[in-house]
Amino acid sequence: MKKSSFNLRGSLLLFTACTMASAVTLHAARAQSTGVAVPGDGSAESSSYQINTIHVLAKKLILKEKDLPSAIFHITPQEVEAEGQLGSVESVLKNAPSVNEYQSGVGQGVPVLTVRGVRLYELSETLDGNPLTDILYGGQGAFLSNNIGSPVTLQEVGTTTVIPGVAPPSDQGFGSGGGTIAYTTMEPSDTKSAEVFGSYGSFNTSNAGFNLNTGKIGTGDDAATALLHYDEGYSDGFIDDTNERDQDMMFKIDKPYDDGLSKISLDVIYNRGFGYINTAPLPTALIAQDSYSYNFPKSLTFSSQNNRFLTANLADETFVNPYLKLYANLFFNRSAGTFLSYQNPNSIAYSPSFPYQITFQVPYFATGAIGPTAQALGVATVPNPTIGGYFNYDPLIFYPGGVAAAVASGNALTTVGYSYGESAELIQAVTNTIGFTPHASIFLPYNTIQVGALIAKENESAQEYYWGNPDVPEKQGYNEATQGGGDQRSVYQVYITDKADLLNNTLHINPGVTVASAYTSSISNESLDDPAAKLQNFNSIAEPYLGITYDLPDHFVAYADYGKGGYFAPISDYGLNNINGVLSLTAPKPEIVHLYEAGIKYDSDVLAATLDAYYQKITDADSFFVNYSTGAEDDGNTGAQQFRGYEFQSTWDVTPNFSIDDAASYTDARYLSSYFALDTPFEDQYGYVFKGDPLASIPNWLAHLTFDYKLGNFGAHLTEQYTGSQFSTYDFQPAITYTGPNVTSNPGCSEGTNIPNQCLGLATVPDSKNQGALKTLIGGPIPELQQPNYFLTNLLLTYDLPLQNEPVKKLHFELNIQNLLGVHYLEHLYSSYAEIPDGKGGYAITSEYNSAFYGPPRSITVEVSAKF
Repeated sequence: MKKSSFNLRGSLLLFTACTMASAVTLHAARAQSTGVAVPGDGSAESSSYQINTIHVLAKKLILKEKDLPSAIFHITPQEVEAEGQLGSVESVLKNAPSVNEYQSGVGQGVPVLTVRGVRLYELSETLDGNPLTDILYGGQGAFLSNNIGSPVTLQEVGTTTVIPGVAPPSDQGFGSGGGTIAYTTMEPSDTKSAEVFGSYGSFNTSNAGFNLNTGKIGTGDDAATALLHYDEGYSDGFIDDTNERDQDMMFKIDKPYDDGLSKISLDVIYNRGFGYINTAPLPTALIAQDSYSYNFPKSLTFSSQNNRFLTANLADETFVNPYLKLYANLFFNRSAGTFLSYQNPNSIAYSPSFPYQITFQVPYFATGAIGPTAQALGVATVPNPTIGGYFNYDPLIFYPGGVAAAVASGNALTTVGYSYGESAELIQAVTNTIGFTPHASIFLPYNTIQVGALIAKENESAQEYYWGNPDVPEKQGYNEATQGGGDQRSVYQVYITDKADLLNNTLHINPGVTVASAYTSSISNESLDDPAAKLQNFNSIAEPYLGITYDLPDHFVAYADYGKGGYFAPISDYGLNNINGVLSLTAPKPEIVHLYEAGIKYDSDVLAATLDAYYQKITDADSFFVNYSTGAEDDGNTGAQQFRGYEFQSTWDVTPNFSIDDAASYTDARYLSSYFALDTPFEDQYGYVFKGDPLASIPNWLAHLTFDYKLGNFGAHLTEQYTGSQFSTYDFQPAITYTGPNVTSNPGCSEGTNIPNQCLGLATVPDSKNQGALKTLIGGPIPELQQPNYFLTNLLLTYDLPLQNEPVKKLHFELNIQNLLGVHYLEHLYSSYAEIPDGKGGYAITSEYNSAFYGPPRSITVEVSAKF
């Protein structure tokens, strides 16, 4: 059962346990005066009695700590098992209301996640209470980094909790712009065991591994336990040429002390992922023409990643006395990734027979002509004229006719010659995070006070190289686009929260406040884009929280809460603005979210349910304008968004063998101001949004219905998932002018003037049926491009076969069918022009066309495990 309210029972049991402890002390005093051995007199029987009493008390304290006056959704072990080898730690979250996720890879492959419309990079993620979120960027890190593999995988997760909105201070984590996802690692078992498993399924997907549990090492309550997990998987992917390989390993050891009341634990996770990804959706016309799994062939273009993740956590829980418990966690996270992207230079030029954007992830598209020859001829488009001769790489050496022929051809060298020498790039990045998260719980008869802190520092170093083909060696001072430097952010966060139990333990008031501060710096010794500089700033946010819970008769609990959270701007928004030749430093302020939420919960022995309504508003949202033809850039905080909706979830144990789990949510997400912004959760498009526009790629309705049946050794888990329609995006026509509100401080785009074509031309905007001003602007009907809704049916069948003979004790069989009915559906859709660079800072524009990520087709996986 999913328990949603511990308020009344936890408080009463705590009071009872405290009373019992006092009674034991008084009883022991009386016994000493009479010389009679009774429980509490210091004898062996007395010690055992006192230890058991304290154990009861410790369990009640844990229950009291878990009481949260907000919407909380738990992912069950059955839901994790049903996700199978094709899923990820993000995809399983779709079982919670208001969570939408899609991915263009198998397993931990390019996940995109929203919670109530808030994007992954604006959410807080924790692992065993420590930040899992990239502190410098949010989410998993920079755009198109760490998209294959993950610091923690489904095989390593124990429990998962989704807290949408603003969580209480003790559970919120760092940098939450509207939601917290809390993972815990799986725990070692008290029983000695060994398990080996293997699976094989659609798309040539395989996985094999083992779990080793030592059981209790020693005797008594202080016996240690340890766990070792390892698995390795491979898949061709359901999209052509997106094969990947993963390796995951976790070691964990728990050592209780003080008669089991306290515990020290160490867990170390090392995961790897290598494979090929899609950096953008694919043209729907090509998919319809070729196949549902169509992808550009690797001979034309590819993007690959090789990522490694190391996570370590040393934790201690100390039970001091019935009124105080102390916690301390020291953690270390490291990610090292390599990104390589290539496009055949013959495909860069515009072709009427193939008018599609193949990739943006090669230097030629963003940079234009570079190198000594381009500078000597005066056709270089490098924004930083101070680099001198340090960047010695000359793309013209890859021109088929040679440098001399390229120079002799005049302007042709910018349209053909340079495309041959700027058709591949390599990015290598290493990120290290170290931190400390101490906190204390103080238990009083009618109050529970928690005080905690987060002290952490993350630093990143990265190198970027430009190539003519993937076989050119990277050399500093030759083809390296950056020289030294690096980024770092230090975080200092403290919180205090109290839960007061009033009116005979029926009214619970939970006030709290978090103060989060961050010092951020970015050092560039010199790069192809900017001269040497140091960008730095310090931001601090006070985040109040107030939750109220009231216990009603007949297992009902009503609650309401208000919270304020903040998302610190990613380091990629720190930069040198080059506006009309004037350099300026920018460091955007944090985004701020305000949450208002109310709901009611029901919790009985057979039914647990939650119904809530919420309103969230984000102010100071990140806004920016980049004009790649002039180098002009402006980052700021002029944006605003609102999210409102309703959520429902319930779990009903119809019989001991049959249960029903369901969830439904409605989300209305809209922009409250007009500004330049990232338009989609995938971060692959930027453009202009209008006040009142819906956020793109946010489903209006989400729902699922799950039937779980168990009969003897047989189990069945059937789920029906519904994803509602979503607004999409399209591009403005190349020649658009607009008179409107102040959208940026950039000259030429200011209030009361006509925004020139370089500001709105080809800008990506959300689709909407109610944009009267926009209809006038484009001089015609608005394209109605919406991603349609879809239903998915998933089925998991399990069977356990007990064996009498040693060493195998049990065989476990699974048949997992995802998308049982074989539905073809879109996960992400937009309309755009192909922009083919002309080598002079301009682009050749093709006709507009639709691109999409298609969802996985029907897949069948068979898994067998043996337990020893």
